[in-house]
Amino acid sequence: MNLVDRRGQKSSVWLSAAFAGLCILATEHVEAAKMPKVEICHFDADEGVFKKISVSGNAVQNHLAKHGDIFPASSNGAGTITLDAECNEVIARNVFSRAYTDTDRNGTYDSQVDVEISELVDTNMDGVINAGDTVEFGQYPKTFDPCSLPPDADCPDLGNLNSTPVVVTNVFSATPNSVIVQSASGSLFNWETPGGLEIARLGTIPEQILFDSFLDQPNDAIAIPLGGEADPSAAVDTMRPGNGANDYFFNVEINLTP
Repeated sequence: MNLVDRRGQKSSVWLSAAFAGLCILATEHVEAAKMPKVEICHFDADEGVFKKISVSGNAVQNHLAKHGDIFPASSNGAGTITLDAECNEVIARNVFSRAYTDTDRNGTYDSQVDVEISELVDTNMDGVINAGDTVEFGQYPKTFDPCSLPPDADCPDLGNLNSTPVVVTNVFSATPNSVIVQSASGSLFNWETPGGLEIARLGTIPEQILFDSFLDQPNDAIAIPLGGEADPSAAVDTMRPGNGANDYFFNVEINLTP
């Protein structure tokens, strides 16, 4: 083989490698282009406001974690900032009490990842639990282990509750350990942490209750029949011995001072 042939072979190999590299880059570019765009509210530090932008699905978590961005019509993890669908900041209504599924299992409510079951909201915004406030529902656990482990935290075993707020007509208890209110139908709604227990009642007509024991006894329970103002999508009636832990399937927080 003469020198010209060897040079020709080397050039051919180099060109083939370069072409393959270009193909890979092109493929990666096409795959990236296929990722759907996601709208988020990006905080513009210069102007001090949130602006709606579209980013690649791959970049969403980075924006949320590093830039303090928020999804439209949502709140930040601490619940201190609430935005409307156009990323305008709105006055957040206080939530007096809340039952939620602690999907990230950290013992603290985070609106970005945890799932609301029921909330007592200061709808009339007077800072006091009274008539005119509302009970609002989200989703409820159908099993004691409704979600996969973080970071996925998918929750296939959740049922849906009525999305229409229920107006409070009477207040029976408003303490740091017990909130009990009543609607016009006569149904009661509870959020309670009496010590070693957590109780959330989604209504008493019919009786719909979640019970988490931090002790060996009594039992953990999910007893959610159909009907009532909560109007669950599926009936659940399951029980197990308390395991001595504050389980993630539901937690209660009460935001009242003594």
